[in-house]
Amino acid sequence: MDGVNKISVTLSGTQAEELNSALAEYLQRNGYQKTFETFVDESGATVKNDVQHVGLMEKKWSMTLRLQQRIINLEKRIQELESGGIIAPRHKDLKSSATWIPRPPEKLTLNGHRDSVMKVVFHPTYSVLLSCSEDHTIKIWDLETGQLERSFKAHLSTIQDLCFDATGNRFASCSADASIKIWDFGDSYDCLKTLRGHSHTVSSVVFVPNKSWILSASRDGTIRLWDTTTGFCTQTFEEHEDWVRRVCIDQQGQLFASCSNDKSIIVWCLNTKKPLSKLIGHTHVIECVLFVPQEHNNKIAGDHMKKYANEHDVKPTLIISAGRDRVIKIWDALSGACLMDLEGHDNWIRDMVLHPSGAYLISVADDKCMRVWSMEETQRCRVINAHDHFIYSVDFHKRLPYVATGCTDSTIKVWECR
Repeated sequence: MDGVNKISVTLSGTQAEELNSALAEYLQRNGYQKTFETFVDESGATVKNDVQHVGLMEKKWSMTLRLQQRIINLEKRIQELESGGIIAPRHKDLKSSATWIPRPPEKLTLNGHRDSVMKVVFHPTYSVLLSCSEDHTIKIWDLETGQLERSFKAHLSTIQDLCFDATGNRFASCSADASIKIWDFGDSYDCLKTLRGHSHTVSSVVFVPNKSWILSASRDGTIRLWDTTTGFCTQTFEEHEDWVRRVCIDQQGQLFASCSNDKSIIVWCLNTKKPLSKLIGHTHVIECVLFVPQEHNNKIAGDHMKKYANEHDVKPTLIISAGRDRVIKIWDALSGACLMDLEGHDNWIRDMVLHPSGAYLISVADDKCMRVWSMEETQRCRVINAHDHFIYSVDFHKRLPYVATGCTDSTIKVWECR
């Protein structure tokens, strides 16, 4: 249909079955017999005539209309409060608010896990947070209310990592049970695929941009590339000599990097499946690594970075790493040159995340602190005493002014940025 915007919505198998059943029941009950028969023949829908399902289509439609009106009324009320200066504006573009950083006290403390929180990750769009734990569960939290929306046992052992795909329609988890699972993010949270092939703990997982692939890293010393459509492993990378702690990928999906207990970082070309460089400089296990988006290069150490780029006649691809030597290192990924060190943590650094504007780096460690590093003035650092125990994970919402931290005491804290 010309001039009509088409919106693609992917339903899980269970959701599609329920929708078809409700639609078939509606057609039959309202006398659209020919349409009903054709629809049932083509869709394979089964009509459910119990009390729970009769009239379900009308109930869903009425509920949608009521919710839409409620949202409109709430949005109007919030706008009135914002314009009157009674509350702070909510959904500003973080990239235009480069000075926004997490500030104490915490906005929310989320309790529910029964063991160490291994990973916290925000939905790319919604005000929703996912967490995973040594208690084998994944929990889904509403950031507006602080309420636990959903909890389910996802693996047979500690869940090490979580990540969303770019759309937010799917997320992946990996575990000490040596498996990776891909989940539907929706009403049902169905497990869409279980990927097996690693022979030990899977410690990291990431979706490849614009591809139906994911990368995983494992204690078995390998990185694996998986086809999420078939569930098959298509490539195994074996350059590391010990546990591979983390794998990350650049925005374009062309390069990925891995860090290991062997104290090295390897930068790989995804197209050729070959290593491009090996970064040596850490003196202990490297816990985390991330790429700096190219557009943020000019935010990193200002004059120092310009001088390096001019001297080498390159626009460097920057990588940041951190680990148990308590040092954060900034590297030129392709030359292997370490450009600078950031020191300040008093214990193992566990995780870090770049501010959406590129102006700050936030790191967490076993010293119970969250540090906010200025990327332009790298010696300037704000220290927040965030938890009473080791902090394993940190994430920054891409659109909303929130930072989350996950701790070994089983708590999660959400910090508002301003």
